Amino acid sequence: MIRTWLLVIILFFFSLANIYSQVKDQGKDLQLIRQLTELTKEHTFLHSFEGNWKIKGLNYLGEDETPVLGKATVTKILGGHYLEIAMELSESFGTSHARLTLGFDTKINKFTLYSMDDYENSALYCYGEKQGKKIVFEGSDYSIVKKKNIRFKIEIERERENKFSYKFYNETNGKFRLMIEYYFYKQ
Repeated sequence: MIRTWLLVIILFFFSLANIYSQVKDQGKDLQLIRQLTELTKEHTFLHSFEGNWKIKGLNYLGEDETPVLGKATVTKILGGHYLEIAMELSESFGTSHARLTLGFDTKINKFTLYSMDDYENSALYCYGEKQGKKIVFEGSDYSIVKKKNIRFKIEIERERENKFSYKFYNETNGKFRLMIEYYFYKQ
């Protein structure tokens, strides 16, 4: 009888340890789920760009700089996990459209940028880090003209409450050269 009770007590303590281990693992799982799904201060920073904007800028892609005018609507999408910038731009050669989707990937603690436009049939995807009020993205894109990957850099800076800038650089001879600069003014 004493052996039976002793065996029951031992089994009881082993089951308590097992239950504690499962509860502890569930706590880790919940913490991981929160890390992957909850909005962060980085998302809140992205939300500060929301609104309707006028765009004034310059395009340095050709031999001469070209003035650019336009408008943009910046909205939170997918529950605030992402920000979409929808642009309509007017230049001397006509009107174009672009969409940028910005987010923050909590798995790798980096900002994400996905950019597409009606200039070409390919998009850019890259990661970036916040530096003060600026997010700096870097990546590379294959040029079918030059037949090689070209490194690029994109800077999105919150200059003040009613103004932010978007600058796109290509690497040429080991240095980044400004190709596009847009300034967004809140309407």
